[in-house]
Amino acid sequence: REGSIALVKTGVYQGDASRAEVGDEIVYTFAVTNTGNVTVNNLVVNDSKLRITDLAVVPATLAPGATGQVTASYTVTAADIEAGKVVNTAVATGTSEAGDVRDVSGTAVDNDTETETTLPQDSRIALIKTHDKQPVEGTDCVEVRVGDVVTYTFVVTNVGNTILNDINIVDDMEGLSSISSDETGNLAVGRSRIFKATYTVRQADLNAGVIRNTAVVTAISPQGEVTDQSGTALDNNTATELNICQSASVALVKTHNKVNTEGEDCAVLEVGEELTYTFVVTNTGNVTLSNVKVDEEHFTGAGGIGEITLQSASEGSTVSSLLPGGTLTYRAPYTVEEADINEGGISNQAKVTAMFNGTAYSDLSGTAIDNDEATELSICKTGGIALIVRYTELSPETFRRIAPAMISLAADEDCEELLPNQPANYTLTVVNIGGVTLNDIQLSDELFTGAGTPGPKVFRSASVGSSENALLPGGILIYDMVYDVQDTDIEQGSITYQAKVSGRAGGTLYTDLSGADMVTNEPEVINICQNPELVIEKVANAAEIDKIGQEVVYTLTVRNTGNLNLTDVSVLDPMFPEWAGTIPTLKVGESKVFTLDYTVTAADFNKESVNNQAIVRAKDVNGNEVEEKSEEVIIPIKIINALSVNKSANVTEVNKEGQVITYTITVRNDGNQDLSDVVVTDPLTGMNERIGVLGMGEEVQFTTTYTVSLQDFKSTNIKNVATAEGVNPQGESVKGTDEENTTVKPRPLFIPNVFTPNGDGTNDTFEIVGIEGFDRIEVLIINRWGNEVYRNGNYRNEWNGANLNEGTYYYIITTHQNGRKDVLKGDVLIKKR
Repeated sequence: REGSIALVKTGVYQGDASRAEVGDEIVYTFAVTNTGNVTVNNLVVNDSKLRITDLAVVPATLAPGATGQVTASYTVTAADIEAGKVVNTAVATGTSEAGDVRDVSGTAVDNDTETETTLPQDSRIALIKTHDKQPVEGTDCVEVRVGDVVTYTFVVTNVGNTILNDINIVDDMEGLSSISSDETGNLAVGRSRIFKATYTVRQADLNAGVIRNTAVVTAISPQGEVTDQSGTALDNNTATELNICQSASVALVKTHNKVNTEGEDCAVLEVGEELTYTFVVTNTGNVTLSNVKVDEEHFTGAGGIGEITLQSASEGSTVSSLLPGGTLTYRAPYTVEEADINEGGISNQAKVTAMFNGTAYSDLSGTAIDNDEATELSICKTGGIALIVRYTELSPETFRRIAPAMISLAADEDCEELLPNQPANYTLTVVNIGGVTLNDIQLSDELFTGAGTPGPKVFRSASVGSSENALLPGGILIYDMVYDVQDTDIEQGSITYQAKVSGRAGGTLYTDLSGADMVTNEPEVINICQNPELVIEKVANAAEIDKIGQEVVYTLTVRNTGNLNLTDVSVLDPMFPEWAGTIPTLKVGESKVFTLDYTVTAADFNKESVNNQAIVRAKDVNGNEVEEKSEEVIIPIKIINALSVNKSANVTEVNKEGQVITYTITVRNDGNQDLSDVVVTDPLTGMNERIGVLGMGEEVQFTTTYTVSLQDFKSTNIKNVATAEGVNPQGESVKGTDEENTTVKPRPLFIPNVFTPNGDGTNDTFEIVGIEGFDRIEVLIINRWGNEVYRNGNYRNEWNGANLNEGTYYYIITTHQNGRKDVLKGDVLIKKR
């Protein structure tokens, strides 16, 4: 007789099927069966996991074949959830007449397999991102400036039911500092961890009006990686926003460059005097302004103010991008008119406009940023007359431009080049420099040192509104006086002249002695140059030289350009050492022409150009020697360097690896010189051929081959450049190239369904047509039982079915092209007979 029992243990999880929680219960059922042939008594169950000791089976006595059972509960722990299951065994014991019986629990009567109860894991994480700035009271925006630091807080919470490890936060916000936390290690269920990062506010943020951003947190759980996008609370992914208070405003300050006369509350100005107005635009807000424009709003001047032009900008600012606190400085000119002086002042106000986000902002100019007061200029009213004498004519427009501090129109000369009987033109300009009209204008000669007599003073013109009998304030009268220069004047070397003007206003007589400007009274002195001068010009009839023996005709022209006759004139030319030209006397203004012929030599052709310069020498009436050189005549040597390369291929298209292209390369010297050390190279084929000397018009032909590689199918064509390079007689490199492109067009993909690896050299491998058209091809071969017999991650048509029996096999082919994968499946027959 034999006693035996069998214990079957089953567990049923009692909690939420989607998420286990600590404290949930598993109800275990222990079923004990009497598998012997004697009655078993005192049946009890012991389970250390459940802390069960001698739990009685109901019933505790079992006849052979009978089954009793008992149930017990187990409370789930965090470790159980982390493991994802509860695994354990129990032991049943009893007594019988055949002796004690015992069995370890199993999942069935015939085994002792541990009982495994699965617990639903729910690994999740949540991220909340906030900033430390508070909105201005009554608004939803924050006041920040460029350079302010914003501190971001990232709160990571484990909202799942498993421990999380390797917590990492990624925030692609440009300019954000590294994200860090004082805590490390794993994150328990329900726990949170705080991370910090800082960001420095930029101008672009103020312009945008908001800093908007999200971060992403990742962690590793028993279920793999978990992730969450940051939000404003645990249950959302709303982006974190920092709304910035925007303030757009602009200010314009306008000033002029005149100061009041000492002791007066006005400035003394002259008609024609130029004022400069300065406009300073300031961005007084905190956002960048665009399309800044300054216009006149109100101007009382008699004339028109000049164009308002930009002069400068503060660092980083432009008209289209004016930074907060930045400035733009403009200027505009204005020429004072008589009516302005009569009026006694000019009032002016401008307006600036600028754009931000489609809205225009403007400001009227003021004397400071904080006001809109018009810019005022008070002009003093005075009486006075001035006379300017110049021997060179001045128009009223020219006078207005350079007055009151005129300079000599010949300021760079010490003397004037005058000829006998040449008229010297004097311009007498009368100016009313006061604020009242002058009458009875009179002119007279005060001082004259010329050998002849000054001509009459002829009235030419008056400024608008004025006449000889009524010269308005700021008005101008212009007179002409012509004097014919005498020989004695040139010998004397100068002419001095001064005139006097007078005019009346009421009972007051105003007078002035002439000067070079309205301030001085110095006489006008014409210093006459005693100028022995001649020039020599040399020109050639050829612009370039392109062959030996070419004839070049040079023309030499000698001209007396001074104011003294010249004698003993001789012309020399180093290019013609056996020749000299002579001229006994060359009068003022006269010229003499010589022509010379030159034949180009081989020595000339070896230089870059043919250069030549002629010299002329003479004496003036005082015995002083005069010498002058012509400008150097440079005729460039035209060297033709032309090395042509013609390259062709025997095919226009290739479609498979290993295909051979034959190139024909023809090199020809199309220049006008022999070339030496000529070398022809073709980097693609590795060709490097030395020709040596290649004469003018000669050509040499080569052939070279190239075998198509798999790499060539990465592009649409095979580019091949041949280069020929030689050296000309001047030691310079001469190069020619030609390019040949062959189209690369891979064959369509074709997978065979049979191959015969019998060693006959035909169809011995599993050859897939068109593999060249892909980055790579993976091949997996399995037999009819599903066993892998061949694998290759970069297949090159090399599988021959070695060591395999004849029969049908199945392939799984994966093509890779530009990141795309396609899977093809089918069968292939290996036939070896």
